Amino acid sequence: MIYLSAAEAKQNFTEFLDQAQKEPITIQGQNQDLVVVLSILEYQRLTKLLKDEFQ
Repeated sequence: MIYLSAAEAKQNFTEFLDQAQKEPITIQGQNQDLVVVLSILEYQRLTKLLKDEFQ
């Protein structure tokens, strides 16, 4: 997983989006993790796993 500051993500937004297609990225602000950005395919895979597990 890649870690970026919010400022880095903002400055290099296009590259940030490209990289998020390959692996999750954690955005940090004020020395704490704020959000994780991941590709739609990874999101769909994870939600399917959860649905399958709880049915």
